[in-house]
Amino acid sequence: MSAMGDSTGRPLRITASPWLLWLVWVVWLPFLVPGITQLARRLPARPLAMTLVLAALLVAAYAVSAFRVARSLGEPEPPTHAWRRRDLARSGVVLAMLVLAVAMQLLAGAVGVGFFSPFVYTAAYAGTAFRTPRAVVTALVVLASVLATGALAHVPVPDLLEALFVTAVVGFMTTSWTRGLLAGRKLHAAQHEIARLAAADERLRIARDLHDLLGQKLSLIALKSELARHLVGSDPARAEREIAEVESSVRSTLQEVREAVAGFRKPTLARELRAAKEVLSAAGIRLQEHHDDAAAAGLGGQEREALAWAVREGVTNVVRHSRAKSCVIELRADAGEAVVEVRDDGSGGRPGRLEDAMVAGSGLDGLRERFHALGGAVRAARLDEGGFVLKATLPIRGDR
Repeated sequence: MSAMGDSTGRPLRITASPWLLWLVWVVWLPFLVPGITQLARRLPARPLAMTLVLAALLVAAYAVSAFRVARSLGEPEPPTHAWRRRDLARSGVVLAMLVLAVAMQLLAGAVGVGFFSPFVYTAAYAGTAFRTPRAVVTALVVLASVLATGALAHVPVPDLLEALFVTAVVGFMTTSWTRGLLAGRKLHAAQHEIARLAAADERLRIARDLHDLLGQKLSLIALKSELARHLVGSDPARAEREIAEVESSVRSTLQEVREAVAGFRKPTLARELRAAKEVLSAAGIRLQEHHDDAAAAGLGGQEREALAWAVREGVTNVVRHSRAKSCVIELRADAGEAVVEVRDDGSGGRPGRLEDAMVAGSGLDGLRERFHALGGAVRAARLDEGGFVLKATLPIRGDR
């Protein structure tokens, strides 16, 4: 018995186990008993024995095939070629059941009895075994067989009309019921997939935020710790102040990490510019700011947050890799876009080291994802005159 499964491999049940689904088909088999009882009273021994054998074959085919259908309803949908093979096999089952039903009705018709129950079970199986177009066509074939067999057996018109009605209703109900089960399975699988993607997106957000957050803070802590170590012998008082600042930075970083994991932290441009001054000063890098307040006036909260992340990522890479003496942070409006640029005049140590670190690193990749989601762009490149520039742009929309 195959369990229903989603893309993550976890069990997925659309309504119940295959055994319980199978009971929905076989629970109706006792309704054959009244018709067989009536035939037992009126048929001679040999036709009755033939009818009982045919009925047993039909019940066996119906029960076995119904369980296979019930089990398949809980399995992932097969590829197209597998569907064709499955439909061909099920068409053979329907044909066999139809032949048995016709034979039993012809035997019953010889004594003036209408025995149409086998057609009803055939229609019930066909309605669940096939997808909608083929199920409808098969149901019509079963109805045509009921009509033709009833006419050949000279069944009274009221009995024939009743048989046609019951067979059509059962075929329609089982087809609709199966479609509902399959729709429920797809909905359940979609819900699992949405949950999986949401969890993956949240993990990505946390990883990206922690990278952006810890990069700058840890650089600051490392610089101040190194400075304090050099000052311990020559200027203990200043070394103590630097250590106190390291302690304060560690505490604030811990708080920001907690907020990042909880999803509450919202960096702002003003806060990031203040942090940039602090970390660049600790690294001995001179900062020049060109800040146009009007550039961010047409931006929403998410866009402002993205620009703040751009400042943080740019400054973090300047401190880590550039070996620069000065850094320029510029916020301006340009051709309908808000632009943040972080430029330095450093060498980056070995040739290509800074560029490789930024282009291949997860920091720039995460920044690009943020800006791309908002319709913006992020570019990083070496400057002809030396140094490196990180440029992030976002469209300014007037409806904000």
